[in-house]
Amino acid sequence: MKILSIIREGLNDPQDAIVNPNTSSLISFKNLCVVNFANSIHKQSKSTHPPSIVTLEDFVGQPIDKSLRFLRLFDYIVVFSKRYPGFISSYFDSIPNKVIFLESPYIFREPLLYPRDQEFIRVMPWVVENYIQDLSTGLTRQGISFRPKAQVANRNKVILLIIQTVGDISISPTNPYEWALSILENLNTDYPGWEVIIKDHPLQDANYKGLTPEKLSIYSKLRISFFTGQLIEEALDLASITITFSSGVVVDSLLRGVPVITMDPRSPGYEITPHSLDKLDDLRLPKLDDFLSALSNSHFKHNELYNGTAWKTVKPFLK
Repeated sequence: MKILSIIREGLNDPQDAIVNPNTSSLISFKNLCVVNFANSIHKQSKSTHPPSIVTLEDFVGQPIDKSLRFLRLFDYIVVFSKRYPGFISSYFDSIPNKVIFLESPYIFREPLLYPRDQEFIRVMPWVVENYIQDLSTGLTRQGISFRPKAQVANRNKVILLIIQTVGDISISPTNPYEWALSILENLNTDYPGWEVIIKDHPLQDANYKGLTPEKLSIYSKLRISFFTGQLIEEALDLASITITFSSGVVVDSLLRGVPVITMDPRSPGYEITPHSLDKLDDLRLPKLDDFLSALSNSHFKHNELYNGTAWKTVKPFLK
C-alpha cells in the first residue's frame, strides 16, 4: 500500500506552530497531523512502502496529466482541510476514494481557537454526499460521549440567526449577509412580533459586515438585536430556534436542545433538519442517534490520529 501526505510548505501562520519535541524547533501542527496520520495508516496496513511526503507547492506549474498520474500512484492521500486552490481540488475530485482530509472539528469546538488547541480533529473522506447516512453506524463509537439536552422550554418566538464568514467554502458562493436579509424579509412578513438575535461570526472581517441599522430598519415587525457575547452556548441559551445556512453551529444547537433550520446540504445536520421557514412555532428536535454516530465516527482526539483509532474507524467509509 502506498500513502502520500500533502503538506503546505513552511510555517506561514504562527497560530499553527508547535514545538517539535525531537528538535525543539517550531513546526506546523497541521502538517504534523497529516504526516502522523499517514504514518498510522502505514503501520496499520503493514505496508512495505514508507509514506511519501510532498508539498502543495510541488504541484504549482506542473502539467495536469503529470500531477494526476503521480497522485494515482497512491492508494491513500492525506491532506489538511478542503481549502485548496481550484486546480488542486479538481485533482482530488477526480480521485475522491483515495483522499482523506483532516479539519477543525464540529464538536466541542472553540471558534476562536486554532486546530492545535481544539480537543478533537475531524477526519473524513474527501467526498461525503450525506454526512449522516454516509458516516453513521447507528452507534456512538467507544471513547467519545455526548450529553444532548431535551428540547428547550419556556422560550417562545426567539430566533438565533447565524452569520457565517464571507468567502467560507462551506457557504460559497452565497453571500451570508444577502442570505440573512432574505431570511429577515420572510420572517418580517410571516412572523411579526418575533425576536431575532443575530450572531455574526467572531472572525468576520469588519470590512465585510453588512447588516447596518439602516438595512435592518425596514424589518419593523421584528424585534432585532445583535448578540454581543463570545460563547455560542450563551447565544443558544437565549433562543428557541436556530437558523443557519450551513454552519457547524447546527451541532451545538441540537446538542443544547434548540431545534435548527438549515438551508444547504453542506450542513452536517441537513438530513435531519427542516429547510424552510414553515411552522416555526411547531418545530421539534429530531432523533439524534444517527447524527451522534456520524459525529463520533469523524472526530478524534489528537492521540487517536496516531494510535490507529482514527484509521480503523474511517477506513470502512472510504468507498
